[in-house]
Order: sequence, then C-alpha cells, then structure tokens
Amino acid sequence: TLKGLEINLNALAKLCTSFVIDGVSAADATHPGAAMNDASLKSADLTYDDHSLLSKVLPVAAAMQGADPKAMVAMAIAFLDQMREGQSATAQKAIDSLVAFCEDYAKPKGALKITLAPPDKVSNQQISDAKSADALVKLLGIQVSYPGTRSSKPGETAVAASPSAKDVPAKDEDEDTKALDKKKD
Repeated sequence: TLKGLEINLNALAKLCTSFVIDGVSAADATHPGAAMNDASLKSADLTYDDHSLLSKVLPVAAAMQGADPKAMVAMAIAFLDQMREGQSATAQKAIDSLVAFCEDYAKPKGALKITLAPPDKVSNQQISDAKSADALVKLLGIQVSYPGTRSSKPGETAVAASPSAKDVPAKDEDEDTKALDKKKD
C-alpha cells in the first residue's frame, strides 16, 4: 500500500499517486518475478496537475527529435483515436478526456485524474491478456476525468498527424544533390 506520493515542482506541476496492491510483501523484493505473479491491484489514483511544465518540456522534446510540438500532439491524439474505435461509451469517454488534456497541453484547464477501481482483484496476467481499451476499462474500473473538453472530432487529427508526400523527401534526393554538387566542383 502506498498511501500517497506527491511530487511537487513549484509553479510547474504536481503529481500525486496512491495505490493498494495485495499479495506482495517485503520478502518478495528478492523475487520480483514471483511477486508480479502473486500481486493483485485493488485500487490506484493518479492526479497530474500541470501549471506550465508541459508547455516548456514538449517543445524541447520535439526539437530534440526534429519535430514540431503540434505534430507530436497530433500523433498522440491519433494513437488514442485508434484505441477509441469500436469501444464502449465508457472507454471512449476516458480516451476523450486524455485527448482533451493533450489538446490543452500548453495551458491545461485543470488536473487530469485517473482512478483504477477494479471490481475484483486483478493480476498482472489479466492485464497482459486484455486485448482492447474496453477490456482494460472494465477490468481495472478505469475512470479518467479532466475539466477540459475535447475540441477535435475523433479521427480528424489522424489526417493531420500523417505526413503528406510533399513533406517526405525522396530517400536519395539529398544524397543525389550532394553528389552532383561535388562533381561540379
């Protein structure tokens, strides 16, 4: 049981979490594989309250990868939208809350809260066997809340996230140009 762990980066962000796991003791620290097999999740809470951290970190991370922050957000939303297709209203609502938070990364409208309240004990194997977002939501009793509202329609960012042909240079285009320039010299 972890009653509460709080990481507070003054004026940037605060992360708070707590969880209860059954079937694990201090003696299991020497046998983590067995502990994972015997452990079962009873409950968990995670709250992330961003004040400006993501608006500072995401542009830096994007620049390090040679990408645009908006393109990275669009890719994350496209990934979430793929998980959303064909799922129950409950799973879609959870995913839409995550999408809204992604859309608001530069200035979040409040804290993102994720609660896990499984109706029964859940083992690591059951989580591994879950094949869809819907299965995970039901298995773990996932609830996601965020004060913001999704502004995009599901699937519309997938088109924005995929590069067009003009954005992707031909594989050898740059190499051929360099070779021609060398011959001219």
